[in-house]
Amino acid sequence: MKKFALLVILCLCVAQLAGCNGKYYYVAEDSSEETSSQTVSDPVPAYVFGEKGFYDTAGDVEFYLAEGLYAKEIGEEIFNDGEHSVHKIVDAHESYLLCDGEGRVYKNADLPWTVEPGAEGFAEAYPGLTAEKQND
Repeated sequence: MKKFALLVILCLCVAQLAGCNGKYYYVAEDSSEETSSQTVSDPVPAYVFGEKGFYDTAGDVEFYLAEGLYAKEIGEEIFNDGEHSVHKIVDAHESYLLCDGEGRVYKNADLPWTVEPGAEGFAEAYPGLTAEKQND
């Protein structure tokens, strides 16, 4: 019997130390305490622009200006901060090539050209690009 009583006391001590103190917590439905949420904003801009290109902070990708290349057709706008705009290029993969509002092409710095600009087969490899600025 002493062993049983000792075991019960030991279990109660362990339960108390573990935080099992038998209290119940609840919030009444008619509680006057209001919950509040704080909005969190990211201070890092989506794109950071420089002289020769821009950096996509969300995708961690640098795009540099592909001198002398233009989009044949400017696609959907991805970003616009009033001063700069970034667009998809029709018939071009968005993670590889993008353009600005004037149609100038920006290429992902991490990916190589499959066919170099000006080389034979470039027009077939990149049907959405041209070496001449398109009139809008």
